[in-house]
Amino acid sequence: MILQKLRQNKHIGVNESEIIQVPNVTEMSQGGAEGVMREQVYTKEKVRKLESDLWNFKHNGLSHTDGSAGESLRDVEFRVKKFIENNILVKNSKLNIVTDKIPVIAIFMHGIAIKCFLRSIQGSYVNEVPKNKIDNTSITEVFYDASKESDLQGWIINRVNDCGHIIS
Repeated sequence: MILQKLRQNKHIGVNESEIIQVPNVTEMSQGGAEGVMREQVYTKEKVRKLESDLWNFKHNGLSHTDGSAGESLRDVEFRVKKFIENNILVKNSKLNIVTDKIPVIAIFMHGIAIKCFLRSIQGSYVNEVPKNKIDNTSITEVFYDASKESDLQGWIINRVNDCGHIIS
C-alpha cells in the first residue's frame, strides 16, 4: 500500500530502486478483525474493553489477509522502535563519528506505526496515540542528536503531519 502511494507521488523524490521494504515498520495487525466491517468489530462491549486497556488491547484471531496475529499498541511501538534503534541508529552512529555527516534516511510507514514511535520518543501517555493526526503521505521528521542524550534519548521532533508537498 505504501509503495503504491509512493509511485503515485513521484514528486517527493524517492527512487523506487532504493526502497527496501521491511515488515518491522508496517501497520498494526488487527488480527481476525482485518477485513471485517468496523460496525461488526467495534461493538459497545469491544470498545469498552479497548478503552479499559488501550496499551495492551489486541484483536483475537489471525488476519484473513496475511495470517498475522493481532497486535497491541505496545507491540507496534516495540517493533518499530527496535527496528529504528537497531538498524538505523546503530549503523549510522559509526558513520557520524567517521565522516561527521548526518545521514538522511526516509522511513515510510503507516499512521499507527508512526504514532506509536512518536509516543515512545516523546514519553507521552498511551492515550495520546489516537489523538495525533497523521494524514496519508504526510511527512513526519525526527532527528536523533547523540550529543544530547538524556531521558528522551536525544530525539528531536522537527515536524509532524506535514502535507505541504501535496498541496497545490
